[in-house]
Amino acid sequence: MKSRHLFLPLFIFLTAATHSHADTVTIDFDDNPSCKPEWVKEGIRLTNSRGTICVSTNHDNGTNCSNDLYGLKVVHTEGAVFTPKQVDLAEYSSSLAEPIQFVGKKANGETVIFDVTLDKVWDGSGGADDFQTFTFPASFTDIVSMETPSRYWRMDNLIIDTISPPPLPNNLKLGSFYESYEFIRSQQYNYTRYLVIGPDYHYKTGTTGSTGVVFLNEQSNILSSFKAGSPYYDPTTNTAVYKPLNYQGYSIPQIDQRNPNISQTLITLEEVQTAGYSVTSIGAPILYGDRLVFQGFNTSGGDSYSIFELLNGSLTLLLGPDTLLPDGNGDSDKPYYWPDHRAIGNDALAFDTSLENSRTVWRVFVKWGSNDFQSVCTEGDPTKHGVITEISNLAFDSSNRLLVDISYGTGKSTLVYDANGLVEEIERTVTTNPVNSAISVRGYKHITDSDHTYLFQDGVQYREFNGQYYKILGVGDFFDGDTIYQLNFLGATDTPPIRVFMDVAYKSDPYLRKHYAITLSDPIDFPPRFGEPVYHKNGKLYLPISYLTLGRSYELQTSQDMTTWNSVNPVQEILPLQHLIIDQPLAPKAFYRVIEQPTDQEAP
Repeated sequence: MKSRHLFLPLFIFLTAATHSHADTVTIDFDDNPSCKPEWVKEGIRLTNSRGTICVSTNHDNGTNCSNDLYGLKVVHTEGAVFTPKQVDLAEYSSSLAEPIQFVGKKANGETVIFDVTLDKVWDGSGGADDFQTFTFPASFTDIVSMETPSRYWRMDNLIIDTISPPPLPNNLKLGSFYESYEFIRSQQYNYTRYLVIGPDYHYKTGTTGSTGVVFLNEQSNILSSFKAGSPYYDPTTNTAVYKPLNYQGYSIPQIDQRNPNISQTLITLEEVQTAGYSVTSIGAPILYGDRLVFQGFNTSGGDSYSIFELLNGSLTLLLGPDTLLPDGNGDSDKPYYWPDHRAIGNDALAFDTSLENSRTVWRVFVKWGSNDFQSVCTEGDPTKHGVITEISNLAFDSSNRLLVDISYGTGKSTLVYDANGLVEEIERTVTTNPVNSAISVRGYKHITDSDHTYLFQDGVQYREFNGQYYKILGVGDFFDGDTIYQLNFLGATDTPPIRVFMDVAYKSDPYLRKHYAITLSDPIDFPPRFGEPVYHKNGKLYLPISYLTLGRSYELQTSQDMTTWNSVNPVQEILPLQHLIIDQPLAPKAFYRVIEQPTDQEAP
């Protein structure tokens, strides 16, 4: 019977091991009275469900406290165990005085609970004492996390005993799998939504603010940068089409096309009106080669829209306010609301809209060649995986097939159509145990045109490789000289070298966004690693360990001669970084190793 991923044994001399001591940390909210996404003090991190913890002074104990505690979670920044000792608690207000429950989790998976009932005395500043002091029970010794589901309450002076964690070398942290990275550019958060176009890539970034286009050369130097409304990138011509904006940010009534060297106006509002069409504005351009498709809007009364095609100088109305579209039930109806999503392919066009008699239901229409528009799917339609609740994106692939991204219940999938109808439904919801991440992840796959698969969830970017998911980069990683505070996936290239594009904010300046191109290499399934052993004052030996994979089974073994190995205990819970606790008597010297147990398929 074979075991995989055998450690190099860790040789421990009893007299040489590092001794730890208990450090007492008091979270009193006095050191920085402001709102922060997390409170970190001497290795203890507090977060909540809202993502921001604020300070309150409306109480009567003379210091700051916090009432922003719904979904409170307390952990050690290095994954070490800790022991909460004491806490001051108060009611949220005179009318909100619910019981408080603390749930502690130990490294072996054991859960401990501490229920607190308050005296319901709360009169704010200047009255009776609002806070009561509570001592945690002895069962809350050596826990790895503490949470509370209670919503309305106040806290101050949380006192915690911690184990001084051993310093862990960088290569003991959960590694990121990439070959190299290149800084591209930076911008302030929520300042401008840019379409960034490089020599062989493009991506969009930003969430609010004005819009613009940036062209970069191979050295990521700016070739041109300008304001632009509704910019759209056409890979067939390596150009952007957009509505130009003046220096005040107001749109100019025309549609332009531009690359780093050439800029031209494709059509103006006046030309559309001269052709006999009653529109008051134009916009939302999309381009495929020589074929421009854009929308015309009439905001004088009816708020109607039209869809036009400009090809070889000829303007054609594809869809107008009175155009009848098939409703999927054998009847036809007029379009009501302008599209949320549009896609253009090789002599193909798709968009979504609602109809006059079903204004709240969105439908997808597609047109191949000279055929009429046909309805392919509608919110409420059943699919293989569930009923469509939302249509989230439209695109054409390299085979000119229409890809419709949908949501159903708690999942997502992609419906694939050609001119003959539905070809297949691709499930994009995945639950997986990424290698060496020690967690289970449920998210939605992003599949590129060349079938590269990525997964972005909870601030961490993963890639699929040979049927396994591997972490590329994530929040909390030390990257380019700083710790990542926030990370977003911008896109990826399909041709070698494979690169992903990331929008990264750091803890040192969370409002400055930096863009990177990260070149990927084949990931490695690292074996588990020991850190420096530490003796606690309670007489137990703590072995920090990382690089475990959720879903696999591991066993800690010991030997005095490296020949005969005895089991200490199985690793009960797989965590990104944890301490294996040895509480049995130790020999003057000992060797330790962790082995991975074979799966049923690997066993002889």
